Amino acid sequence: MAMDLRAVFATSARDLADLMRRARCDANWNVAALRLKGLGATFGVISLIELAEEAMAGAPGDPAVLRRINAAIAAIA
Repeated sequence: MAMDLRAVFATSARDLADLMRRARCDANWNVAALRLKGLGATFGVISLIELAEEAMAGAPGDPAVLRRINAAIAAIA
């Protein structure tokens, strides 16, 4: 069951990171980042929560934040 939960988490996190990458306005970026933060909170992934907060506080579309988010997801998956 733990492996199934990890797979669902990773898939959901990748989908949200992709939504952030494709965001064309500040609002879409912030909504996707907020959802990513919530997902991280649900699973207790502090690093993902912090990265989502950094994304919301920074410039929408920041490629450096997106790279770190994707790296954090890959490390968990």
